[in-house]
Amino acid sequence: MTDRVVPASRQPTARAVSAAGNGDAGKARRRSAAEIEADLEATAQRLAANVDALADRLSPKQLARSSVTSAKGLVTTDGGRLRPEVIGAIVGAVAGGVVLIWWARRR
Repeated sequence: MTDRVVPASRQPTARAVSAAGNGDAGKARRRSAAEIEADLEATAQRLAANVDALADRLSPKQLARSSVTSAKGLVTTDGGRLRPEVIGAIVGAVAGGVVLIWWARRR
């Protein structure tokens, strides 16, 4: 599978801390153009990773695969055999169909 991607909104951010240690740095430090560009590039990479993860998770092939797995889990036991209630439903449906055909032919 793919590695779990942390959304950009959940990424840890660096906080400025004053000499007093209270988190209030007073004047904001000016960032250089290179630092801003690096931040933008990192943000773009995180965004691209998030979009790729969403596209993979929501692809028709992946949705079909998870639906089939879910359906198999509902009708089979852990050992891979059909559940007794599913067998009963199948037998009941077949018996009902036979009775309907028999009844329709008698009329």
